Amino acid sequence: MIFDTKGKEIGIYAICIDGKIAYIGQSKQLPVRAQTHERNIRKGDSCEGNWYPLAKQFYEHGHSIELKILEEVE
Repeated sequence: MIFDTKGKEIGIYAICIDGKIAYIGQSKQLPVRAQTHERNIRKGDSCEGNWYPLAKQFYEHGHSIELKILEEVE
């Protein structure tokens, strides 16, 4: 899993599975939000969103999951 915010703090991001956008979000604390997403995917946490267990299954079957910054906001 690649969840590198490249030093950016505020922005709009996408979580991609095999290069295809699975989720779009925004955050004023991108590094913290990226950590939260990664943790919830690894746990398959269904309390935080129904897509985490599915993303965990994709990850466990060798699919790539990464966070991409779509737009940085000043």
